[in-house]
Formats: sequence, structure tokens, C-alpha cells
Amino acid sequence: MSETEFILLFDTVLRNIESQIDKWIINNNLDIDISRNGNVLNIIFHGDSEIVINSQVSIQELWLAAQNKGYHYRYDGHSWKDTRGGVDFYETFLKVCSVVSGISLKTEI
Repeated sequence: MSETEFILLFDTVLRNIESQIDKWIINNNLDIDISRNGNVLNIIFHGDSEIVINSQVSIQELWLAAQNKGYHYRYDGHSWKDTRGGVDFYETFLKVCSVVSGISLKTEI
């Protein structure tokens, strides 16, 4: 995949996440702050629990950092899969957000 294609795919992920978080804020009355600076999305739950999602363009990976853990994902042509176990990015993202928020969240992504 070209660098441009990777950047477009990653941007789609960030837009999907931003949209989903907006829905969680409205539907679950959650205290979530999100900020985006270039290829980095910071998500802060309850003012203290942070999740960071960013891209590593040179190696074409999406990284997620949360709860003192780091996850690396590569696009397999259909979805973003963890490089150390094949778990889907959105599955891990939902699990981490549910733990941090204290609510069993649902996703439409």
C-alpha cells in the first residue's frame, strides 16, 4: 500500500472513532475529552484516564496506548489486526474504552 493510501485509511479510523465518541457522550452522558493533533488522537475519560491512538507511517502501523499497555496494528486488506495476536483494532478499542469508562459500551464502527 502506498503512503497516501495508508494515511487515508488511518484518517478514516480517526474520524470513525471521533464520531463514535460523540455518540457515547450523548447516549451515555460520559465525560470524554478528545483532541486531535495531526496523526495523534488523545482521548481522556473522566479527566484522568487517557487513550492515545497514532500512526507510524514509515512502518504502516496504527498504535493504541492505554492503561500502561501498547498495541500495534497493521491493515490486512480488510481490517486492522494486532501484530502480536491478530485481534481486531476496534475490538480492543471497545474493550479498553469500556474498562476505562466503567460502562459496557457498544460500537457502531
